[in-house]
Amino acid sequence: MKWVASSSPVKTPQRSNDAKIPAKRPTTHPDKIVRYAVPQIALVLSFETDAKLIASATSPTYPQESIIRDSCTAILSLFSKSRVSPHRLVYISAGSMFQPQSPLPYGGSKTKPGYIEYTGNDVDSLLWFMVSSAFKWYWGCRGRAGIDFLTDSVNHTVLLHEKGDKDFLDELLLKGMKKAGHIEWSKAAVILENLRFVPECMDRSSDFGNAKGVSFTPARRKILADRGYGIVE
Repeated sequence: MKWVASSSPVKTPQRSNDAKIPAKRPTTHPDKIVRYAVPQIALVLSFETDAKLIASATSPTYPQESIIRDSCTAILSLFSKSRVSPHRLVYISAGSMFQPQSPLPYGGSKTKPGYIEYTGNDVDSLLWFMVSSAFKWYWGCRGRAGIDFLTDSVNHTVLLHEKGDKDFLDELLLKGMKKAGHIEWSKAAVILENLRFVPECMDRSSDFGNAKGVSFTPARRKILADRGYGIVE
């Protein structure tokens, strides 16, 4: 039996213009693995002389645990430049970072944000969690958003402290302690002496310039006077 090729073309059904299906736009999920065209750059957090934390490139053979440990040391070195305890600034950073609207691996859904995975009971373990979470997310090929967010948050904490808004900083401090599980949510908390605010030494043009005591705004002075506190300036 011979097969004879037909000269007439085979007709295929044509889709009308009004029946075209629009192409679906690819959606991006922050928790999905990102495929890189080139190998990832090995990063480590470092403290520069301009009082700023940065993520810089390092050797690809740098052990991962050493990267986390040295990054924690860099953050503590930056925080140690201030007059307050570095632990206070770690809690303040956690207070601003541990929110559902923060990028992964810290945020996420309102019912199960990433920060609830922390189970430690001291400041050292809290800082380790904050740093290791960002790097593990990066090493898992999910982007460097966590590292950048951590770096920006630490630098922002230093900036807030330099501005000296004690009440706002204390609020972030307590929020960080509560979300870390180091104090209870429902009970009133007293900030321990080693975690309290200490103003930085400013120049003569600043509010804290060479002050011999505590200065109060007129509104604050009136409140204290009404409560029977004597104020000497």
